[in-house]
Amino acid sequence: MKVIWNLTRLCSWNCLICCVSAIHVNTEQKEIVYMDLARIGEELLLDEKKKILDDLYDNNVESIDFSGGDLLLREDDIKINTICFCKI
Repeated sequence: MKVIWNLTRLCSWNCLICCVSAIHVNTEQKEIVYMDLARIGEELLLDEKKKILDDLYDNNVESIDFSGGDLLLREDDIKINTICFCKI
């Protein structure tokens, strides 16, 4: 199984051709918006993302391609990329 995972919808860019309906945020507002979205179930917390990653590896996933908004915007998403790389 190969997976494409839209890890986040938050993005520092505001592209007209966005295919994930990313939510444009700047550096100052990214954490507030993230927590608001997590509270209503529209963004996952780091522990939830780790659980999904573990479940994927437990089910013999061949590869994971991360997509979404800006994967380098928040430290949590960088951690998920690092965890994924270390499991290979």
